[in-house]
This record gives sequence, C-alpha cells and structure tokens, in this order.
Amino acid sequence: MLNSAMGIVARADGGVFVDLDTIPEDSVSIGTGLQYLLSPRAEALRNLLEKEAVGAADILLRQAARKAGARMTIAHNLFSTNGC
Repeated sequence: MLNSAMGIVARADGGVFVDLDTIPEDSVSIGTGLQYLLSPRAEALRNLLEKEAVGAADILLRQAARKAGARMTIAHNLFSTNGC
C-alpha cells in the first residue's frame, strides 16, 4: 500500500497496475517508506492505516480474551471435579 501511495507500481506489457498483494521489484526501502509515511503528504494514508491498526488490535484482543476465558473455564472445571 505504501509503495502504491508513493507511485511505485508494477508494470506489465506497457501497462501499469496496482497489486496490493505483491511487492513490486523496485519497492522502496524501509527508511524511505518511513520518511514518506511521517511526511505531511501521507496524512490520508496514516489515517487509513490507523483505522486498520485499531481494527486489527480489536480483533486480536477479542480473540485472546476468548481463548483466555475458555482456558479459565476448563481449569475451573478441572479443579472443581478434582475436589481442589
């Protein structure tokens, strides 16, 4: 996504296309990407990435809470049946 925002896109048969699943061969370096991402020109991209990061964190935290709850229930049932 960062490569596309910076105008680095894949080229095939004289055409240009954006493939968000594949990194172009001439992709930007990490330093250049961070420099662009922190620049004023990337405000819209930062806003999009922020929303995506919040959504991903929400999903991961909910999944971890469900797993922890299930493990606690199993442990409680195990200890309850053993008379501990």
